[in-house]
Amino acid sequence: MSPPNGGAAEFWAKVKKTKSCWIWTGKITAYGYGVVRRRWITHNEIKAHRYAWILSYGEIPQGLFVLHRCDVRNCVNPKHLFIGTQRDNAKDMWNKGRAKPTPSLGSKHGNAKLMEVQVVQIRKARRAGETLVALSRQFKVTAGNIGHIVNGRAWNHV
Repeated sequence: MSPPNGGAAEFWAKVKKTKSCWIWTGKITAYGYGVVRRRWITHNEIKAHRYAWILSYGEIPQGLFVLHRCDVRNCVNPKHLFIGTQRDNAKDMWNKGRAKPTPSLGSKHGNAKLMEVQVVQIRKARRAGETLVALSRQFKVTAGNIGHIVNGRAWNHV
């Protein structure tokens, strides 16, 4: 969606150009991305780097993302931007070392109250007819947690 007259000038006036990145100085999201308010369309906000792409190169093909070569979230330098798919975005994130590690499973998780061996015992006892409440008291976790364990919604890697 192209801006009305003056939209581009308004946008670029909020950009601080450095030797490399062009930093958006307007509104920033909690994740560090610049945001532009657009009063002339239904959706009133767009990320600043996406808007910089539109101003510089035209519309963004549907379903594609605008990615940063520089990895600076509030950079709007068109030379630092490129178009990619969700997969490209994930691969780029991984290659730049920003991918979050897979959460620890089971007893390795920081909040775990049980060990894998106990999960096996819980399932075996339940199959033998032990109640959820009795098991929850024995293992000092909630009956709901026991239910999730025996139904495979929790600890399904065991």
